[in-house]
Amino acid sequence: MEPGDLPAAVQQTLQSRYRISVSHTVDTFVSYDREIYKDLDGRDDIPDELLLLQEEDGDMNVGLFLDQAMLERAHMALQFDQWNRQDIDDISSVIEGVSHLVCVLWHADQQRELRPVDLELQAEIDKFVVLKHFCHSHATLAQFQHMLFDVTAIDDDPLLVSRYTCARRYAWIYCQWLQSRFKIDDDKLQHELATFYRRSGPAKQRHINDVH
Repeated sequence: MEPGDLPAAVQQTLQSRYRISVSHTVDTFVSYDREIYKDLDGRDDIPDELLLLQEEDGDMNVGLFLDQAMLERAHMALQFDQWNRQDIDDISSVIEGVSHLVCVLWHADQQRELRPVDLELQAEIDKFVVLKHFCHSHATLAQFQHMLFDVTAIDDDPLLVSRYTCARRYAWIYCQWLQSRFKIDDDKLQHELATFYRRSGPAKQRHINDVH
């Protein structure tokens, strides 16, 4: 697998784990051109992963920027069993971008409402699900779980900080429950993940509160 194949591999993993399909492949929307996305986003400095949604004449234009260097680092890290914080951040950013895109496409195909906090909650859970799929070392598994749901503020905007903190808190509870409830990767876990993905945002939060 080459670095450019990683977004499609993440999409395939998500579709397999949640038993979903979407109308497009992520490769259709992925770009590695930072300058174009700086112009589109209107900022001089953009993050290494950025999903843009722009409505024009009733149509929604979708694009995903992934930094080429970050993608290459993530691809390299996946060749080894031990990851450091930078490795996990890079892999997680790729997963998050693809997760956002797949989630938007699936909800559009299903004509379902999708709130920003719901998008972030699903992305946090997706990072856990995909990283666990890619991980072959129990030591690394324990390490990334601790790092993955770090609620350190990553933005100065109070609304965004609140959204990310809420999403990570709920994701942490849910993923810890998955770990304790499903000891092996079997049809019961697959059914739980597939059912959860199809819940509305408020229903996902209620379900997490119920299992907590």
